[in-house]
Amino acid sequence: MGVEQHEPRVVNMLLDFVYSYVSGVLSDAAAYAEQVGRPAGEVENEDVVLAVQTRAQLSFVPQPPVELVRSLADQVNNRRLPEFDPRAGFGLRVPPDEHLLVQPNWRVNVAAHQQGHAQRGTH
Repeated sequence: MGVEQHEPRVVNMLLDFVYSYVSGVLSDAAAYAEQVGRPAGEVENEDVVLAVQTRAQLSFVPQPPVELVRSLADQVNNRRLPEFDPRAGFGLRVPPDEHLLVQPNWRVNVAAHQQGHAQRGTH
């Protein structure tokens, strides 16, 4: 895809998005399959296609017309930028990384994983 560099947090955000999207689509597809009388867990291709189409219509916003975007950009660009205060430092002040919502919020519990394998007698 041509990506040569990325922030490490991008991978976690993409994984989170893909997991939530796919699990939502599959649960919708299972509900559609159940609605037409199929046994639980028997999802067909048509159910998944319908679920994807429904999600696309409800989840993703269509692109606005170019004229609207241009008029909004002109309105925003006509405002003066705030005066720069050299005492405040350069650029926007953002909180430290540990206070950002895009930080990974999971940890692998290696000790519990190894203990579970030891109890089962596997490695």
